[in-house]
Amino acid sequence: MRVAIIFAAVAGLVAAVNHFEDLPKCAVPCLEAVYPTVGCALGDLRCACKKKTAHAIGMLAKDCVISKCGIFKALETKDKAKKKCNDLWAKGKGESY
Repeated sequence: MRVAIIFAAVAGLVAAVNHFEDLPKCAVPCLEAVYPTVGCALGDLRCACKKKTAHAIGMLAKDCVISKCGIFKALETKDKAKKKCNDLWAKGKGESY
């Protein structure tokens, strides 16, 4: 039983790493802190890309990302996150705006 729990935790971490790999590293701790507050597991892109959830993540993480990354990296983070969601929607796996 413990092995299954550990495996599930590791699988979740791998999904989270893949989900955040294209984003500026300085923004990742901010996003990791916000995901649970909106009800998304780390790495759950389908959850994070829902219209209301994506907006909430952006609003909740904005100040942290700007503080840790500066405005230019914050805008890069926003653009790359939006692209990830658009790519997901294009594959028919998420909501579109």
